[in-house]
Amino acid sequence: MTNRRAKAVRGFTLIELMVTAAILGVLASVAIPEFELFMIRSKVAERPLVMKRIKQGVDDLYRMERLLPGTDIVGTYQPAGTPGNMKRPPDFTQPGWTQVFSSFADIEGTLYYSYSFQHHEGNAGEPSTLLVVAVGDLDGDGLQSVRWDFYQRDSQGLYQQVGRYPATPDLDDSAGF
Repeated sequence: MTNRRAKAVRGFTLIELMVTAAILGVLASVAIPEFELFMIRSKVAERPLVMKRIKQGVDDLYRMERLLPGTDIVGTYQPAGTPGNMKRPPDFTQPGWTQVFSSFADIEGTLYYSYSFQHHEGNAGEPSTLLVVAVGDLDGDGLQSVRWDFYQRDSQGLYQQVGRYPATPDLDDSAGF
């Protein structure tokens, strides 16, 4: 009689194991897609912050009176190369970038997106313009997502956004950044 009782207490039944596996399967089917969305949202959060910092850097040059009428400043894509779903280190020592960022501590670390900008300081009667572009492939499917913001400086010296692609609001639009 003691021998039977010892056998009955030693393990789980097949039904208990199957129920446990089913519960884990349901939890995984909900958690994995949510985790993937969380990862993409965290990667997307980089873009508006860096694009805003590039605009701020050009605006700082204007305020320090380092932009002469008729001059152009161009920053080629950094990090260079085709964006993927992995972070890459930028090289902000390239022409254009050294003018916009007073110190390379402005944007630290590696980036998911590649960024470029083109600035034209207008002559008398011609508006000054700034185009900031971000290209990325956050989910690694080979399709590049592109965001560009186009600005013109108004009569008070402030940049006003006059164009955006795609026209959807960015993460920072509702937060008042």
